[in-house]
Amino acid sequence: MVIIGYHFRWVLKMSVLRPTARALLDIFKQWNPETRVPSEKELARRLKVSRADVVQAFKELAECDVITRVQKRGTFVNPQNQWKVPGAETGPITGIGLMGLIVPCLDTAFDRRLVSGFLRGARENGADVIIRLSENSPSQETEAFRDLANGKCAGIAVFPCENELLNEEIVTYHLRHYPIVLIDRWFPGFSFHCVRSDHYQGGVLAATHLLQGGCHRIGIVARDYQEPDGTVAVRERIRGIEDALLAVNELPQRNAYCFGRFATHEAFVDRISEKIIQDRSLDGVVTIRASDAQAFYEAWSAHGSRSLGWVTFDSWYDYPALFSSFSLGIDWMDTLPWVDQSEWEIGRRAAGVLAKVIGDPRVHIEEILPVKLQTAKSAPSTATV
Repeated sequence: MVIIGYHFRWVLKMSVLRPTARALLDIFKQWNPETRVPSEKELARRLKVSRADVVQAFKELAECDVITRVQKRGTFVNPQNQWKVPGAETGPITGIGLMGLIVPCLDTAFDRRLVSGFLRGARENGADVIIRLSENSPSQETEAFRDLANGKCAGIAVFPCENELLNEEIVTYHLRHYPIVLIDRWFPGFSFHCVRSDHYQGGVLAATHLLQGGCHRIGIVARDYQEPDGTVAVRERIRGIEDALLAVNELPQRNAYCFGRFATHEAFVDRISEKIIQDRSLDGVVTIRASDAQAFYEAWSAHGSRSLGWVTFDSWYDYPALFSSFSLGIDWMDTLPWVDQSEWEIGRRAAGVLAKVIGDPRVHIEEILPVKLQTAKSAPSTATV
């Protein structure tokens, strides 16, 4: 069972599939794996819904690994043991009781897949889940944590706010040995239990891929990153990139980076455009987040006139939507290399670690999940704009 707190329309959408997606799920359960799915238009006619409803349902089911969309071949049903559908399991839940989960928002596929994985992990450990959104506000994060801790939750998993200031409320409960697990974040100097991906190795992989593709002057695009208040995950990614460059005697070109605080997305795009126009020697770039990738592409498509190597981070499932408003001329699903952080597995593991910590909160547990660079077989060594 998933208990929805206030401000949770996005959680509700994720936890319970929309009617069209649920109807398609019931149909796909009766089909053999690898069955080709009819067109969106045909399914809309059968279900007597709009094509837009089917498009949204396909998006939800793809995020849950129910279907796979293959360029120029079609959409296919995956084996049911690969499905990651929240709320699909049935039967009573017994065991731990309530787990709390706090996340900043559910605006991206990374967030939604992480929550989906956590729900599966909680189910595997016999726990119900109550979810709260912090809206990236430290005060709301504090309020959510206090409410969950006082609401008979046996333990709480927290995906901290972007500003990543150490929440005093969380520290207080941590010192009382209340079961807390941090998701994809950690605070040096504090022995919090945590589950995270290997951000440093992700940076190494990204830079190595570009170097092997012949790039030498590599830029980094990261909005709102400014030491020392950038998130530790972003700092680790950048440290990995720089160490990989130093390992082959390539000095990091700090003046090729595009950092800083920008009031609007448009201001960030303008700054990247200036950098592209001024620095004609730039031949490779790493975008740290999906929003950074969108801003970079907007700037490059307007001012770039040459090919470059490009690697990005964050959930791949966010990119088709980010680029859908642009006429790309190439299939980005096949060409843009990305660092896979296994966000669904991070969520699942976080629930498992929280279950262990609830049993004994004095045992320190830190799990670091390996990352991998995903590149389609048809992709060139570097993406071309």
